[in-house]
Amino acid sequence: MSKRHHMSQSDSQRGYTLVEVMITVLILSIGLAALGLLQVLTIQNTYNSNNRALAVMSAEAMADRVRANVLGYELGAYTDIQTPITGGPECTAASPCDPIAIAQTEFTNWNDELAQNLPQGMGIMCMDGNDGDINDGEPGAPACGGGVNVIKVFWRESSASGSGTGDEVQNVWRVFGTPFFP
Repeated sequence: MSKRHHMSQSDSQRGYTLVEVMITVLILSIGLAALGLLQVLTIQNTYNSNNRALAVMSAEAMADRVRANVLGYELGAYTDIQTPITGGPECTAASPCDPIAIAQTEFTNWNDELAQNLPQGMGIMCMDGNDGDINDGEPGAPACGGGVNVIKVFWRESSASGSGTGDEVQNVWRVFGTPFFP
């Protein structure tokens, strides 16, 4: 008598086929790629957010410098100052500067700090706000159109264009403007 080994249908369907495993690996790969992209975008947005915070703090620091030199403000030294001076006066205890020279020196020092702390960072001080927008313009064309005293900080920021797949990353000018009063 020979023993026949009968396989039931449930016994023949144990395990996974190679196709099922490959589909699972493909789905996991797509998910991991999406997580990697999300991580890259998170790091980029954190960096950009840090730059924006630095721009705000730098503008407030310049406003404090203006408040420390009220006479320079009253003489109009901070009304329209857009280009840092090079080789300006050295203000020391032995050779003090007048309020206008102090304003120029502070503005130059502030722009040096912006250049060190922000990507292509620079700042200006002008009269703006008549059009209702002080957060406009870019270096070389700051869009100052009269109004109130404004401090503007410019820097480059990485930004994705569009909202679909295959977006290109561009460096765009960002501006933070704040009115100031001594």
